[in-house]
Amino acid sequence: MQIHHSQTRMNTQVARFGRNSYIRYLLCRWGLKLLLAGLLNTLHRRWLVAHSYCMSAREALSRSALLLDAAPVTLEMGERDRVAQHAQVEKVDRQRFTDEELKELYGLLRIGHYKTKPSDLETFLDAKGIIWLSLKHENKHVGITISGIEEPVEDVEKAHGLWLGRCQVPQNLTAQTLSRDAGSLEASQLRYCRMMRWCLHPALRGYGLGERLLEQSLVHLKSQEVDAVAAHFGATSWLMKLWLRQGAQIVFVSHGCDPSSGQHSISVLIPRTEAARQLVKCLQKQLAMQIFELLAGPLADMETLAGAFKDILIFIRRVLKRSKKGMFDDDPSVINLFQVGPSPSRWIKLISEGERTGSGKMR
Repeated sequence: MQIHHSQTRMNTQVARFGRNSYIRYLLCRWGLKLLLAGLLNTLHRRWLVAHSYCMSAREALSRSALLLDAAPVTLEMGERDRVAQHAQVEKVDRQRFTDEELKELYGLLRIGHYKTKPSDLETFLDAKGIIWLSLKHENKHVGITISGIEEPVEDVEKAHGLWLGRCQVPQNLTAQTLSRDAGSLEASQLRYCRMMRWCLHPALRGYGLGERLLEQSLVHLKSQEVDAVAAHFGATSWLMKLWLRQGAQIVFVSHGCDPSSGQHSISVLIPRTEAARQLVKCLQKQLAMQIFELLAGPLADMETLAGAFKDILIFIRRVLKRSKKGMFDDDPSVINLFQVGPSPSRWIKLISEGERTGSGKMR
């Protein structure tokens, strides 16, 4: 039936226009269709090319804005020994970084701490009291420490609210941790210099440069007019030993795990004034008195972190040994804590084993 209608319609058209005219009509119609199809095909191809260019430009802009292509400077195998031997720590002016230097430095920061964001770099570049110290060799940044001055909380009501846990002072992390979490109201009245980042080029690990960078950075930070140099980091054995070799004192162990590291956080202080030394004494006394109760509660999972767990206990035991020389004369009960604490025998055994084998040895 459909073929019959098509034939009838064609015969009608032929009768109306004539056979030759009808053929020319069909050719024009088909030609227009082909021309239109070709035009659409060409436009489609050009749109695809333009779209790919736009996507590439947008991707390049995104990578540049978010520093996704940031990476530390490339070090050849042959130059690593030379860099390790001659690299020096120096203070750098954060206002004079070139774009290429910023990418190299952000690459180091991102390797050192996986949660570092471009907004962190912006803070380190713009905030007041930030100190940049770089391990450099021939204008190449191969290590970096970033520290910040934390002013005392001068508002009495705010300091008291911080101690009671009613408010936060994110820009004063040390005062917040030691006052709100450790429970020392006096901690909010001191001025600190806190090391926030400590990063070394991954190709230079194993040369002792990390400890050199930390040691020389601390020399500079100790020259600042502060009561103490502070740091907060995950409870890992090697990192604790490294800081203790620099004269740091453990003053607080967080009761919960830090969301960034997934570990309990250790707070250390290097006191520079008598007020800071008294604060360290008070906080260590409190930690020594509470340690066994904490190990039975919020710090119970630290037994699985054998190295860090043992090092903390060894450190506290040595603090208690120093108490016999007068550190805690005002509270003699602390001296005998390891003998009268609540069921401490299991932890004392770990400490003794660590001291015999040297696995917990600290200088």
